[in-house]
Amino acid sequence: MTKQAYCCLRRVSALSSALVLSAGTLFAQFSYPDFSSGSTTLIFHRDATIVGSVLRLNPALPYYYGAAYHREPQYLVEGFETSFAFRITDIRSVGADGLSFIIARQPIHIGCCLGYHDIPNSIAVEFDTWQNYEDDDPNHNHISINTRWEMPNSYNHAHSLALVSPPFALDSGETIPVRVVYRNGVISVYVRNLSSPLIQAAVSPQDMQRIVDSCGRAYVGFTGGSGGAPEIHDILYWSFTPFRTENSGDIDINGCVDDADLLAVLFAFGNSGSDLGRVDVNCDGVVDDADLLTVLFNFGSGC
Repeated sequence: MTKQAYCCLRRVSALSSALVLSAGTLFAQFSYPDFSSGSTTLIFHRDATIVGSVLRLNPALPYYYGAAYHREPQYLVEGFETSFAFRITDIRSVGADGLSFIIARQPIHIGCCLGYHDIPNSIAVEFDTWQNYEDDDPNHNHISINTRWEMPNSYNHAHSLALVSPPFALDSGETIPVRVVYRNGVISVYVRNLSSPLIQAAVSPQDMQRIVDSCGRAYVGFTGGSGGAPEIHDILYWSFTPFRTENSGDIDINGCVDDADLLAVLFAFGNSGSDLGRVDVNCDGVVDDADLLTVLFNFGSGC
């Protein structure tokens, strides 16, 4: 055993005997019952704006598009649940292109139309109202979960984790409620019927780590827009709850805080920098006592 490891083990013993922490769980959830006050807590891109009490991603004009993200990144690796409702209106015989719920490492917006194309480190749940043959769209009414992980995302369904054509029209003008849950390595999307998932895709915690930053966080929001056949895309309300607000100390993301996690922190003890990974449990740029305390406090959880 190295001198550094021995010293760290002694530190663990001391910290364990002094450990007095609250067992309460804090959820950094946010909620927009409507968006009348969302102008100060959202990041807007392009044509996205607040209209009255709704978040409007684009007006009913050709080739208008936008995106909006909650201003604070969320800790996502250990799961989350979000609920929102969208409404698509002002269709002139046919409309395009749709909208998406997006998870992205950076709150950026690059492309037109659905709006998530070319955003790297992102996963999008798209609600597509236009059939683009070049993207292997099955029809003009489908829902897909798309990602290329670290690579720029794509509308093309060669990069779809799951795809479904719902038995109802996404662009009917009705308010359509949606619930998205990420739990135990599975993304489940509920649409209209919020008790039974319409579409599911496997995304392991290790894969989610390819989307989030080194602290396990990413931004969440919406993208959308019109093509040559315009339509309005509105978000009426939105709530979001991460299952944890920070790294629990499960360094290797195997669902159990155990000896391997403790050793990982011990052998990285004293390191500093901006990209330490999960051993910097509280993401403050240094592996120190605070990180050890978190692992110790949660030791055995999930095992």
